[in-house]
Amino acid sequence: MPTLTVPREAPATPAVCPFLASVVADRLWPMPRRAYCRRPNGRVRLPGREMADCVCATHAHLLCPAYLAGRAASEADSPRRR
Repeated sequence: MPTLTVPREAPATPAVCPFLASVVADRLWPMPRRAYCRRPNGRVRLPGREMADCVCATHAHLLCPAYLAGRAASEADSPRRR
């Protein structure tokens, strides 16, 4: 498994990925899940338990391709400040 190097901006950002949402109704999923990943303009992803614990719930989410794509999409959609 490759070693992840978290960017220096990590302390100023939340430890948990902002696109991670808790599962409310367990019967909606074919397998029990604690959370799902819903990014703007993207598909719903179901991270595995290890991925959710080791990446989504830590500063390592800053390197996740889904987080980077969602962040780029949300920055493109928001109006720019002058």
